[in-house]
Amino acid sequence: MAVQTIEIAPGVTGRYIPAQQFKTTRITVQLLTPLNLKTVSRNAMLPFILTRACKAYPDLKSLNSKLASLYGAALMADVSKIGNMHSLAFTISSINDKYALDNSSVAGECAKLLISMLFNPLLDGARFNEKLFESEKRLFLERIDGEINEKRRYAISRAENIMCETEPYGISKYGPRAMAQGLTSGELYLAWEELLKTAIININFIGDGDPAPVYDAFKKAISSIERLPLSAVDQSVSHEISGKSVTERMAVTQSKLVMGFKSDITCKSELYMPAVVFCDLYGGSPHSKLFQNVREKLSLCYYCAARYNRSNGIILVDSGIQEENAEHARSEIIKQLDEIKSGNVSDEELSASKAALTDSAKSVNDSQYAMDTWYGQRSLDGDIVSPHQFAEMINNVTKEQVIEVSKHFNLDTTYLLAPNGGNSDE
Repeated sequence: MAVQTIEIAPGVTGRYIPAQQFKTTRITVQLLTPLNLKTVSRNAMLPFILTRACKAYPDLKSLNSKLASLYGAALMADVSKIGNMHSLAFTISSINDKYALDNSSVAGECAKLLISMLFNPLLDGARFNEKLFESEKRLFLERIDGEINEKRRYAISRAENIMCETEPYGISKYGPRAMAQGLTSGELYLAWEELLKTAIININFIGDGDPAPVYDAFKKAISSIERLPLSAVDQSVSHEISGKSVTERMAVTQSKLVMGFKSDITCKSELYMPAVVFCDLYGGSPHSKLFQNVREKLSLCYYCAARYNRSNGIILVDSGIQEENAEHARSEIIKQLDEIKSGNVSDEELSASKAALTDSAKSVNDSQYAMDTWYGQRSLDGDIVSPHQFAEMINNVTKEQVIEVSKHFNLDTTYLLAPNGGNSDE
């Protein structure tokens, strides 16, 4: 059965993703809003505080009791970036209705709980409950610190900040720590009100069941809100090449080299599929040129991988190196790109990349989380390509297209995170 979409309210879309292979049902509410430095921290904190408590279940004990009554349902929150948009996700997962002992609608009850948490949070007037807020703010700051302490992730984030410093995509998904530190419960309340009015909302139902009761419940809840949904902002970034090179020092033992390449090829381009294959062949798999040459043959790095951002056409190549090898590694990473631009692509390399990508796409349906992520990341695409369709399109990519695509990518930013001579905190 194909994926079905319905309009629930202005700017609110329901997406039924049939998945008979699972014994559970997963419901995710995704709120999308433009990335903005002034609002990023308060928006990013909302999924976590809203899934901690609500008016009906004001503490952990009562909430856990409710989840247990829903056959051990699990609540999850997530924050990410999709191009220049901020994605805030609220998820609940529990058993399929047909396994309920009393023939009740578990999915419907799960939807009601999500609605309670989203639309009736634990408030003190026009602010979030102060005790809950302070507790969640502390955890939120710990999340930001965790991003900093995980040095590979931190280096990638810093490269994005520097590469796109004048654009929304350059904003970290949690925002600056100082901004998060200064948040108040009243500001969070205003952000919550604004998001319910203006965010683009997608509701994914993944499982084997009837989504109608779930969508009806959300339609009723949303009907009390005067919706003025914002339009999705342009996802692209400037194609102007800056040639930036930045070195920062922290207490690390292993240096992190991140190189950002810009292109004009995004998921809306006719060359999108060739770009996906190109990135894998360049540095996406163990058979790639970066892995085989920079890591294996030359031993210049501990790891070296390329990631393609489908929303804005950026490829980031990140590697773990010794600082004295930084310039050599940088030169070899560029050299391997030039090799592809020159047409040095074997049939075996192309076949290996296409096989890896199609196998990965086909495995999406093995996990509800993967299915949810697939459709969530593509929620702004319009007509979403299914994993099966994606695999078929990958197989149609030619060597000539891969070589052509490679010529669209040019180095913009080089970022090096190097030791400062102090004790490592890695």
